[in-house]
Amino acid sequence: MEDKVRYTITPKLTKSMYDEESWSNTLKNGKKINIIVVSYWRWGEFGIDLSPSEYDEVTSSDTIIVSDYDYEFYSSHDCKRREIIVENENEFTKEELKEINNVIENNGYLDTVLSDNGWISGDVSYTITGGCDLEEED
Repeated sequence: MEDKVRYTITPKLTKSMYDEESWSNTLKNGKKINIIVVSYWRWGEFGIDLSPSEYDEVTSSDTIIVSDYDYEFYSSHDCKRREIIVENENEFTKEELKEINNVIENNGYLDTVLSDNGWISGDVSYTITGGCDLEEED
C-alpha cells in the first residue's frame, strides 16, 4: 500500500468547479422522484489525500472528480449558476412536474426549501475541470 500525502487542491481556472447533489422525495400520489442539483462555483478548495500514483493521475488529468479520492471539503465561493435535473423527467405527467416545480422554483435558499418540503439530501460529488493546482499541506 502506498503512503498518502495531504494536499490542498484548487482549480487552475476560476469558474471551473461544480458539485452535483442528489435529492429524493415522494410526490402526493406516492411516486418517487429524484433530482440532481448542479451548482457551478467561481472557486473552491479541498483537502485531498493522494498516493504517488494518484498524484500522477490527478496532475495529468484535465477533469478531476475530487470525490473519487479521500478528500475533505474546505470551501466553495460565489455560486454562479444552478441547474436542476429531474431524473427520468419523461416518466412524469405535466401535473407531477408542476408539483415538483412548485417547490424547486421557490425563491428561498434551495437546500432549505427542499429540506423544508420533505426532500432528502443524498450524495454530493465534486468536480474540477481545466486542471488543478496541488499544494502539499504541513
